[in-house]
Amino acid sequence: MNAGYFDLATPFYQGVYEMHHLPMPQSLQANIEYKFYDSGHMVYAKDSSLKLLHDTVAGFIKRQQLGQLRAAHRKNP
Repeated sequence: MNAGYFDLATPFYQGVYEMHHLPMPQSLQANIEYKFYDSGHMVYAKDSSLKLLHDTVAGFIKRQQLGQLRAAHRKNP
């Protein structure tokens, strides 16, 4: 979950509250990542926050790709 600290559209911490109250097993809650930026609702509108958002999303994608490669290697060593 990515969010800005200064948000007039969505109250700060509302997203975290919502994520913690999803009807899902607690074990899956550990898969949710929380990142906050020095920005408002549109994190990408501030250049410094946009770079951090980019790095966060790129890191998430890279970790998912590595996880898929590891899983495929375990199936076919």
